[in-house]
Amino acid sequence: MDIPTFFLVKTGYPHILPGKNWISYIGSNNDVGSNFDISTYVEQSHTQENLLYVNFTNFKIGDEAKAFWADDETFYAEVYPTNSASSNGKKQKAAFIKIKLKADLFRMKKKYYNPYSNWPH
Repeated sequence: MDIPTFFLVKTGYPHILPGKNWISYIGSNNDVGSNFDISTYVEQSHTQENLLYVNFTNFKIGDEAKAFWADDETFYAEVYPTNSASSNGKKQKAAFIKIKLKADLFRMKKKYYNPYSNWPH
C-alpha cells in the first residue's frame, strides 16, 4: 500500500539545529494561533522531510528571529497572548514559551510506522 505524501509550506525564519540536521520554523498563522514545525534535511534529494507539526492556540509569535534552540530538545520563542492588544503608547506584554521535546520522540523506526494502518482498505 502506498502512503500518500504531503508537503507543509514553510514560512518564517528558519532555526537550524546542525547536530541533528533539523530545520525548524515558528510563526503566527492567520487564525488565532501559531505554527511550529520541524523538518530534517535529506542530503541525497536536497529536500526536507517533515518530522513534526504543531498548531498552538491563544498566542501569536513575537519576533521569530528571537526564537532559539537552547539544546537538542528545548526550543524557546517570544509570544504574545491573542487577547492582549497594544494600546496607544503601550506595548504588548511579551513572554517566552518553552517547547520541550521528548528525547526519544523521533527514534521510532519508520518501517514500523504507518499512520494510515487503521484506515479501511
